[in-house]
Amino acid sequence: MSPSSVWLSSNGSTTATLTVKTSIGTQVGTFSTTIKASSGSLQQSTNIVISVSPATGTVRVNAMLNGQSWPASGSGAVSFSIVGPQGTIIGTGVPSSTSGAMAGQYRFIYNSGGPGQFLGISQPTTQTLTPGGSITFTLNFNRPTGDFTITVLPTSQTISRGSTAAYTIRLQSNNGFSSSVSLYAINLPANQVLPGTGFSPQTVSVPAGGSTTTTLKIVTNSATPRASFNVTVRGVSGGLTRETNLILGVR
Repeated sequence: MSPSSVWLSSNGSTTATLTVKTSIGTQVGTFSTTIKASSGSLQQSTNIVISVSPATGTVRVNAMLNGQSWPASGSGAVSFSIVGPQGTIIGTGVPSSTSGAMAGQYRFIYNSGGPGQFLGISQPTTQTLTPGGSITFTLNFNRPTGDFTITVLPTSQTISRGSTAAYTIRLQSNNGFSSSVSLYAINLPANQVLPGTGFSPQTVSVPAGGSTTTTLKIVTNSATPRASFNVTVRGVSGGLTRETNLILGVR
């Protein structure tokens, strides 16, 4: 009580404040408390009711993609359910935090969504929330990194010396790859790089989920050996390198 002693003037009034503190170990229930006041031989009392509810905690859900926190910002769409003492918590995104959760057991159920293949949960799917504590369910997802493939059409052709061979080079996006790719031709006939030989264009942009093409022309002259040549087409994007082969016959 603050203050514990007050001065009451004639026909007046005054106030004091009663503060009741609880701890995690405080018994849950409804309690009738008597407040008494005395002044000399005069005594008065009144009753108040104090209700103590169970201590609550926090239930959190987050996610990892390929070992990294996901999403990097904002919220990511994931459907899940958490069955607990108060019923079922329905979740539609991560990260998620539910405060005021009653102590007890909570069981996590993954429904759908996320950035890739759902691998499982880092913690046990059933956890016990203690009064005033918190529990976390971490969802793990895997998604293959972006990649691209190179194909050539035609894969083989034969020309006469002094002629030019043309090949269509197609680059296909896989797993969401979206970037520029620089192209190189290796093992040209007799290692000749005659004027007009090369890609048009040499650097292409591959759209996510799509494809693009470029043209490779190989120019020969009278000094080009008559033979069959295995030419490598190499595509480079950052640290990613992919190759395919074509055959050029010169007669």
